Amino acid sequence: MSDLPEYIGSLPNICGVEPRLESARRAAAGRPIYLPECRIDFGAVQSAFANALHMHQPLIPAGGPNLATAEIISNLKHMNG
Repeated sequence: MSDLPEYIGSLPNICGVEPRLESARRAAAGRPIYLPECRIDFGAVQSAFANALHMHQPLIPAGGPNLATAEIISNLKHMNG
């Protein structure tokens, strides 16, 4: 997947490769995907903390009709830890 551009124009490349992701998921079915390269000994962990953010919060364009320059209304800024 390293051949995917991080940005398309000035926007983050966050969608559009779902078929490639599905193919990778199917190819790795039944075996760890990131565990071999993470180098964490999970058997030795005595304490851990996890924080997950549910990303289905809507981003609402505000402040003009041009979506590229409109300000964003979002509750995500209130969800930091």
